[in-house]
Amino acid sequence: MSNSRTKINKLDSFEPVGFVGLGSMGGAIVKNLLDKGVCVHAYDKKKAVRRIFRDAGAIVHESPAHVALQTKYVFLCLPFAPQVEKALFGVNGLTQEKEKKLIVVDLSTIYSSDAELLNAKLRKTNISYSDCPISGLPKKARDGTLTLMFGGLKPEYKEVLPILKLIGEHIMYCGQCGTGQTMKSLNNIVYNINIAAISEMLPVAVKVGLDPVDFATVLLNGSARSFASEHFVPKILRREFRGDYQLQSAYKDIENFLKLKENIPIELPVFEAMGNVYREALEKGYGKESKSAMVKLYEEKLRK
Repeated sequence: MSNSRTKINKLDSFEPVGFVGLGSMGGAIVKNLLDKGVCVHAYDKKKAVRRIFRDAGAIVHESPAHVALQTKYVFLCLPFAPQVEKALFGVNGLTQEKEKKLIVVDLSTIYSSDAELLNAKLRKTNISYSDCPISGLPKKARDGTLTLMFGGLKPEYKEVLPILKLIGEHIMYCGQCGTGQTMKSLNNIVYNINIAAISEMLPVAVKVGLDPVDFATVLLNGSARSFASEHFVPKILRREFRGDYQLQSAYKDIENFLKLKENIPIELPVFEAMGNVYREALEKGYGKESKSAMVKLYEEKLRK
């Protein structure tokens, strides 16, 4: 009997899982859970998306409140804090089920301070809120190999850990609520610095007479090799600046770190330089393109 069959059999004892937000990441996570035999009660604001997941085997509902009625565990995967707040406190939100105890695990990327405020707001209710942002592309979400960073109460972490292990390959308990977002923020700052450096050096390589394909080969195989180079360098060469997380959305990682930086008593010049590049790219109108569109800034400057 195969390992995958064994895993599915072991999930017979799992309680149903609730899931709110079926976008590129959330939807991929739900498909992974469904493939592993988990009963998923799901909601998305888009009717067409709800139809897709009903056909895929999820039990689809018309509101977060209806999802909450069916399970003790509800995962959120939403664009930003306003959407999370609406899912929790809006009309037909999760808090409408006041008598039912819920453990909410928020996979969304929001500010650390927002996670702390949501947690405080829910403290006097039957809802336990934890932040658990995810890192990885939709392919990793589909494969169940994401990195997850949990911030919240230790008992809740231990309780949902078996489910988290179906979603991610690398799972860490970071501390109190909000620390998951802090962990992801710092990770993404390093990632963003890497992308900014690639975007700066590729046009320079061309300007000084190097073959861009040769330089790309070095970036992909030499000491500068990274996830950022593996993912973005081939796309830059193909001039593909769509289809990834938009630069304007990704900027919230920088804003999150700026809030944290207020309590850091040292200069961070590399971070500051990267942030300036991001802001310039946004001012130039590249916000709806992927982060690698920063390369266009340097191409323009070197053409002058």
